[in-house]
Amino acid sequence: MNNHWPHALRPSSLIAYGTGLLLIKLAVTALFFITFPTPGYFSKEQVEKIFNLTNEARKAASLHELSFDPYLSKVAETRASDMAEKKYFSHYTPEGYAPWYFIDTSIYDYKYAGENLAMNFTEMESVQNGFMASPGHKNNILNPRFYDVGFAIKPFEINGKKTQVLVSIFGGTKKQVSTLARSQMSVAQDENQILPSSPETAVTVAGTELRDIPPSYDFPKELIVFPTLNDKETLAVKIYRYSHLLFLGFIVFFVISLFLNIIIKIHIQHGELLFKSALLVGFVLMLVVTKIHFLEDVSLLISIY
Repeated sequence: MNNHWPHALRPSSLIAYGTGLLLIKLAVTALFFITFPTPGYFSKEQVEKIFNLTNEARKAASLHELSFDPYLSKVAETRASDMAEKKYFSHYTPEGYAPWYFIDTSIYDYKYAGENLAMNFTEMESVQNGFMASPGHKNNILNPRFYDVGFAIKPFEINGKKTQVLVSIFGGTKKQVSTLARSQMSVAQDENQILPSSPETAVTVAGTELRDIPPSYDFPKELIVFPTLNDKETLAVKIYRYSHLLFLGFIVFFVISLFLNIIIKIHIQHGELLFKSALLVGFVLMLVVTKIHFLEDVSLLISIY
């Protein structure tokens, strides 16, 4: 007895749908954990990628490559931790301090420095494309006055949503900059992008004097970047995105099927059918909103600053 229920809405079909989608969810999550088992593993791999992409862009522009600087990476890590602790995404801290506040000039005696930020990402290719499409961020990447760079990626929560933040700190010390030819330096005299070697303000943290900069410094503007189909993604990320489309497509298909059944057979309605169908739709929605892996909660829209 099928009680006049259409094949697509019979109890056995509903169980098959739910079981199949649950297995897909578990398989995708397992693949995520295999590809990126921990935030630390993800951070290390993506830092290497953005470092290589940065130097590839500089090489294409006939510029010297940047050196990976451990201290600037430590500064970037401190910046990322500060944002995670205080829940902000900005070049300025809630107290009004700029990134250079975190640089100890007795360790890294910078003359020029810059910062790029990104949030809500799973792949560095999309981030790099966003940076290169933004004049301010691109200027940092292709700035001939920079010789060193440090990166940090850290999971954090902002506005109730878990995500990842990337901090890129670019620098050029007085000694490095002094090696530039006078003609090269004359090309880069945009006052909005130059840090004074003898800034007017200074602050003290833990007994160490750190330089700050005037509030007139022009940081790159905040932009929203949508990943494109041309961006390179790992297999896990691609499968994750397509699985979400599958879940949402199924919900649309199932709701339409249920609606047509109600309209066509309006004289034969089964409370049990409607109840079980509603349970299945709720179950699929739960699969969509349930986040097990740390990257599952990342938005499709990348924020760069």
